Amino acid sequence: MPECTNLATLEARLATAEATERRLNSELDDLAATALEPIRSLAPSLQSDIDFAQARDGMGGNDLLAYIAGYVPMSRLDALLVCARKSGWAIRYEDIKEDDSDVPTLLNIPGKFSMAQSIFDFVGILPGYFETDVSVAMFLFLSLFCGMLIGDAGYGVLLILLTGFGLLKAKSQSARKGLKVLLSMSVCVFVFGALSGNWFGIPNNRMPFPLSGLPWLSEDGTQEHIKLLCFFIGAFHTSLAHAWCAYNQRKSIKDVIGNLGWALFLWANFFAAAKLIAGGVPHTDGLMYALYGIGFVAILTCSINWKNFGDVIYSPFSFINSFVDILSYIRLF
Repeated sequence: MPECTNLATLEARLATAEATERRLNSELDDLAATALEPIRSLAPSLQSDIDFAQARDGMGGNDLLAYIAGYVPMSRLDALLVCARKSGWAIRYEDIKEDDSDVPTLLNIPGKFSMAQSIFDFVGILPGYFETDVSVAMFLFLSLFCGMLIGDAGYGVLLILLTGFGLLKAKSQSARKGLKVLLSMSVCVFVFGALSGNWFGIPNNRMPFPLSGLPWLSEDGTQEHIKLLCFFIGAFHTSLAHAWCAYNQRKSIKDVIGNLGWALFLWANFFAAAKLIAGGVPHTDGLMYALYGIGFVAILTCSINWKNFGDVIYSPFSFINSFVDILSYIRLF
């Protein structure tokens, strides 16, 4: 026969069980608070053991010799040689081959822009070993584009508060870096919104003077000034890429002239786009034609490989695409 228990007894047992549960949870919280730091302090040494085990298991050799192969940055090669001499290791090193596609990439991002690494981690790509590290430029322009696309100071304030609160609560470095990226973009949203007088979509003519924005950005009914700003950013962004390539290829005068020719041609495209769509920049027609002429000659003589049939056939489309590239920045508008 099952034991018969009245309701009052069951309720008393339930209350006792709930009290015991609360006590045990409190003890677990206390243990977690006191034990978490020692566990975290063990993480670096455990990671070191893991790295050693992976290196050991990846070694080749036989009963007489064991060896390990890998890549080392040039900046750390001297330290490796010193360590090898102290430990009595034999070491052989050589420069990588240009056709080696497996070379890992080590980014040296300046400390102030270290949060840019979070963008690469999120996208899941890295520049190749022989490619230019554009992390800082990408971070700055991405923040600018985000600021213009949202462009509301009211929402910028809300985003700053939310990301600031997240930074106070975040504990891991990866989370903090990601939140710093969001914070920088939130600041850009606020700044551009404040400059253009946008606060939660309220017309700027109803806002008090300090919040009405700059007249150049806020009082133009056709918004041609913002269109002009979009084209200017496009010309600056794309021509900066060619100037950067010219610097990286400075050992070849022909490549330098070719890239600078494209940079001049892009600025000519800026004046043309501004004239066609944004009302134009006064007294710049002569400058536009001069930039087109100089850039066109530089591109024809130093950027196009006349021995490559495909390069020759595609060259007219390259000139057209360069103008389309500038026009595409109207999407910021």
